[in-house]
Formats: sequence, C-alpha cells, structure tokens
Amino acid sequence: MRECYIGLDVGSTAVKAAVLDGRSGEVTDVSSASYQRLFPSPGRYEIEPEVLRTAVIAALSALPQDVKPAAQGLGVTGQMAGVVFLDRHARTVGRCISIFDTRAVDETAMLEGRYGDHLARHEANHALTIYTLPKILWLREHEEDRFHRTWKVVLPKDWIRGVLIGEWATEPSDASGTLTYDQFAEEWDEALLRDIGLSSSLFPDIIPSHALAGRLTRDAADATGLPLGLPVVAGAADMAAVPVGVGGITPRSLVVSLGSAAHVIAPTDALEEDIWPVQQYTQAVPHSWYRFGAVFSGGLSLEWFLGNGGADSDYGLFDGPRWNGAEGQPLFMPYLAGAGAPHYLPEAAGAFLGLRTSHTRRDMAQAVLEGVALEVAEVCQSLDLEARRDTIHVTGGASRVRALVEILAALLERPLMLGRFPDAAARGAAVLAWKGVTGAAAEPDKGEGAETMIQPDERAVQYYRDLAPRYRASAAAVRSLKLGGGKER
Repeated sequence: MRECYIGLDVGSTAVKAAVLDGRSGEVTDVSSASYQRLFPSPGRYEIEPEVLRTAVIAALSALPQDVKPAAQGLGVTGQMAGVVFLDRHARTVGRCISIFDTRAVDETAMLEGRYGDHLARHEANHALTIYTLPKILWLREHEEDRFHRTWKVVLPKDWIRGVLIGEWATEPSDASGTLTYDQFAEEWDEALLRDIGLSSSLFPDIIPSHALAGRLTRDAADATGLPLGLPVVAGAADMAAVPVGVGGITPRSLVVSLGSAAHVIAPTDALEEDIWPVQQYTQAVPHSWYRFGAVFSGGLSLEWFLGNGGADSDYGLFDGPRWNGAEGQPLFMPYLAGAGAPHYLPEAAGAFLGLRTSHTRRDMAQAVLEGVALEVAEVCQSLDLEARRDTIHVTGGASRVRALVEILAALLERPLMLGRFPDAAARGAAVLAWKGVTGAAAEPDKGEGAETMIQPDERAVQYYRDLAPRYRASAAAVRSLKLGGGKER
C-alpha cells in the first residue's frame, strides 16, 4: 500500500503542497495556489488572513485524488517573523503583517538601543524591522484598540496549522525569529517581555518541530479531501525546513535558497552570543542552529523586471549570459525591498547604473541576474562560510533560472549542487511529518538524480573578478543615497 506525507509551504507569494513518497523519498506531486498581497503604503506588506486560508485549501484540494487517502501525515512550513493577531475566540484581528514589512523602524531602534546587549546574549540576534516583536510593539503604539483585542500572536504557518487542527502552538525554529525567544535557554524570554510590558501568555506553547501538534478536523478534512484525523506535526520555519528538504542539515553544508528573497543558510552545532551582522536561528532538529543572511529582493527582482522593464513573463530574457567586456555592462542593485545582509538598510532602494542607448533588455536582464548573484555572494563571503563547507546546495523557485546559478558558481568559484525539486521547504515539511509519524531518526533518501552539479565557467570566473569591484563600489554609493526615503508609519 502506498504511503505518502504532505509538506505545506505557506510562502510569501503562494502556497505549495508537496507529496513525499514514504519509501523512495522522492517528491511525486506538487500543487500550488497564489494569493494577493497588499501594499497599502511604502514599507507596508500585509496579507488578508482569509485570502491566505483560501489559498491553503486550494493547494491541498488540488492534490491528486489517489494521494489523499494514502496520506499518513502533514507538516507545515512558511515565512518567518510575520504575525497574525487572534482574539479570544481565535478570530483574526485585522491583516497579517508580513516578514517584509518595515514600518516598525522606531520600535526597532528602541529595542536595539535599550536592549541590544540583552538581545545578543539571549536571542543571539540584534533588532531588525523584519522580526515579530517590533511589529507587535508598533501595533500597541499605533493601533491600540486592535492590540487590546489581541489574545494571541502567532506566526503565519502556525495560524494555518491551527486552522487545520483547531489548536495553537509554535516550534523552536519559528520562535527564534520573533526576537522574543531565548535561544540559549530554549524558551520565551520572560525577562525581556516583562520589561517591555508584554506577557509570554501572548505567545503559543512551544513544541518540537517533529512533534504531533494535532489532527485534521472535520471542517478541514471536508474542505481539502484529506483524511479526517490526519496527524499534523509542528513543522518549521521555511529557512529551517529548507536544509531538511535538501539533506543539508550538517555543519559541512551550505544552502542557498533563491526564493522571492535569497537566503544563505549555514547549519552549525554552536550558538554564539554576538556575531553580528550574522543572524542565528534554531534548526528543525534539536539543539542545532544555523547562521543566516538574506538578500531581500532575490527572485523578486527577476519578477519585478519582467513585469515592469521586461516582456511580461518571458524568462527567456535571462538565458545565455554573455561574459565579454565587463567594463561596459550595466549594473543593477537589487534593493527593491531595502538592502539585506550584511548592510541591513531598509531605506536603500534599487537602481540601474551605466545604461547607454546601445543596451538592450537582455543586457538589463543580465544585470538583474548579476546584481542578485553578487549580493548573494557577498552574503556568503561576509559570513566567511563558503570556503569551509564541503557542499553548497542551491534550491528555491528562482534556481529554475539556470543562468542565475551559473553566475553564482562563477562568483563563488565553487561547484554548486542544484536541486531538481526547487521547493525544498515544502519537501522539508513533508520529511518532518514522516519523521514525526514514523519515529525515524534518520532522513529519508532523496531519490535518484536529486541534484545536478554546476561547475563554474572559467571565462565567467575572470569576467566577474573584473566586474565585482566595480559593482561593490557602485552599490555602496547607491546605499549611501538612501533613495527609499526615511521611516514609514
């Protein structure tokens, strides 16, 4: 009899459901449903909870009918650090605030100025606008009525899991992205919360990533076609699920996830108090962590270009980069959502530089790829990690653009292992469901041909040795202009 496990990825632009064969470890089926995001003003990035719930039901409902009765478990992953506000009846209080929302500039500055040392010693991070805590404090300051109606704050994937099972919980990997979780003590930071006037009761209980969180309710089973009582495990934050999905959870691996944002994930068995600008979070396996850096506009830059400066969805514009004459190539700084690691400047804005009448859309498309890859390479180098890792895995939706991966290989001057299945977070959630239901300690096999090695092209290596210094100097100048403006309320 067939056995399969479902991984649900509540992403920042779409929801994906992946089916993992319990015997072969291969992903056999995938479904997805996109949803509308809201940008009511610069710096604000919101989601209507009901729209998100509808996308989840659509993605799960679209799975093949022969898969559903064979499902043995479900795991959930999703974007970190967003927040859904719930009242005492577990009804949502207004819109979900996304991880990419940068409105809480003042609250972030207050936290860093007043609690920076404490955060480094306990949360193992410094305050950034992306985290959950500044968003909660912003709500308390600017939407007092909504704040006082709030009974619980939950992460987006935890809210979706709660909708499916009727119970509320989180797990360590997502808790570590809230800026309220003591990663050393592995519990909510009671002292910090008390000092800023919040209670740990505002947050859900913490259970292990592979632990059973509950079972599918009648309403959820009827809506999706999945079995009533299907075991649902806690799951993990997307960046913790990705290494599980590619089999790269050891300290000898480095994972580059090229999604809407581009992320560099470096598993480690040591947590340190303060290694800024490196961020540190908890893995989906006990007593393990990962170091992290992000380019906020990775695949998002490609989508933006095709929608505004390219030709609709013609990804063919990104094919076949030309590595001749770096001096005349235009440059693109992918700061559409601010500058990420290692600079962390939400007020930075994207820019094209060096354009001439002779340049074509294809030249600009190559500049977009190069800007994203150069920023990702800088994150790897700022973390000082790529040289000490045996394997560099590449995954994520934008990894389907082969030229982007080839450029990154040339910049790092290292072979890259490109995953055949780009939605590694969804596979990771399914693996966690498999482990939670079966009790297995080892990871399942990834299946044949799961990865392809991409070797750096020698011509490209020399080309980017010439281009990179020019880009770095230009990018620093663009960041200093702060073209994105000041703080946003």
